[in-house]
Amino acid sequence: MTVAKTPAEIEAEVLARFTMITGRTLLLADPVRLLLQSIIEYLSHLRTLIELADLRNLPFDADDAALDALGAFVGAARPAGEGSTTTVEYTRTVAAVELVIPAGHRVTTPDGAFLWALVDELTLAVGVFAGSGASRCTVVGPESNDLPAGTITVLVDPIAGVTAANTTATAGGVDEQTDDEYRPSVIAAPDGFTTCGPRSAYNQLARLADTRVIDAATISPDPGEVEVYLLVDSADPAVIADVISVVDAEVSADEARPLTDQVTVLEAPEVSYTVQVQYWIRQTDSGVIADVQAAVEVAQDAFCDWQEAALGRDVDPTELIGLLYGAGARRVNVIEPSFAALASHEHAVRDAYVVAPQYMGLSA
Repeated sequence: MTVAKTPAEIEAEVLARFTMITGRTLLLADPVRLLLQSIIEYLSHLRTLIELADLRNLPFDADDAALDALGAFVGAARPAGEGSTTTVEYTRTVAAVELVIPAGHRVTTPDGAFLWALVDELTLAVGVFAGSGASRCTVVGPESNDLPAGTITVLVDPIAGVTAANTTATAGGVDEQTDDEYRPSVIAAPDGFTTCGPRSAYNQLARLADTRVIDAATISPDPGEVEVYLLVDSADPAVIADVISVVDAEVSADEARPLTDQVTVLEAPEVSYTVQVQYWIRQTDSGVIADVQAAVEVAQDAFCDWQEAALGRDVDPTELIGLLYGAGARRVNVIEPSFAALASHEHAVRDAYVVAPQYMGLSA
C-alpha cells in the first residue's frame, strides 16, 4: 500500500476524508481548512520517519548502527579492523639462562613506519638460541601488508644480546568493513543457520570464520563428502595454511555440519589466463593521447582485479572490452584472453605473460 507523505498529498487526503464524513467542502479561507493545514507538515514529517524506521528493519536499506543491530540479530557482527600479522624469530647469542620475551614486545622496520607487538609470551629455554612467535601490527588496516620476510629487524624494546627478524610476509591487515562491504554478510547470515548441509551454509560459515577469506565455494564430489574452497587475501603459503585451519575448525564443528558429512577445506585451484590487447584512439582525441593511454592501462589492471576478486568468475573478454572503451579506446582487438568458463570453486589468476595494452594509432 502506498502511503501519502508529501504535504500536498496529505492535504488532499485529509480534505477528501473531511468532505466524505461531513458532506461539506472547505473553502480556501475556511478556518477549519486552515486548522487542518497547520498539522499537515507535522504529519508529513511523521510519516517520513515511520517509513525510514521501517526501511531500517531491512538490511538492504539499513546503515550504521541500524545495520549493526540487524547483524547482531542474525549472528553476523561487523568484523573489526585488524593489523597485519607476521611471524617474528628472536635469536640470542648466549643461551645460559631462560629468557622470557613478554607479550607486547615491539619490533619495527628500519624506517619505523609501523610497529608489530608479540601476541603471546615467548620463552627460550636454557640452551635454546632461537624461537618464533606471531606479532600483530599496532595500526589497524591494510597499509602494513605485504612487507617481505627479513624487513622487520629493529627491536623497539631492546633486549641485550637478542636480534629479531620476521620470517613471513606481513598479511591480514584490514579496515573495519564499510556498510556496503558488511551488508552482504547480514543478508546471507540466515544461510548459516541450518545444519542440513546446504552449499550456502558452508560458504557463509567459511566467510565468517576469518576476515582473510575473500570468497568461498562448496562442492560435493560424492555423497557425504564436502569440499570447501577458499579465496584468501594473501599469497603467503603460511597465511593460507593458517586460514584453512581456522575455517576447517569452524565448518567441521558438530554444530555446523551434518554428522554424516566429511568436510575438507582447500585453497581454490587456479586457472591461469593472460592478457594481450591492441587498441586505437579516435582522431578527435589526438590531443590527449597520453591521457587515454594511461586510462587504458588502468582499465586493463581493473579488469584483472575484477577477474580475480571472486571464485567461479568466468574469464570474460567482453568485460575487458567494455572497460577499455570506457577508458577512451576507439577500437579494441583482444588477442588474449578468450572466453573460459570456470567451475564455481575455481579462481582465475593472471599469469606472467600479461603485457601492457599496445597502442596501434589513431582511427577515424
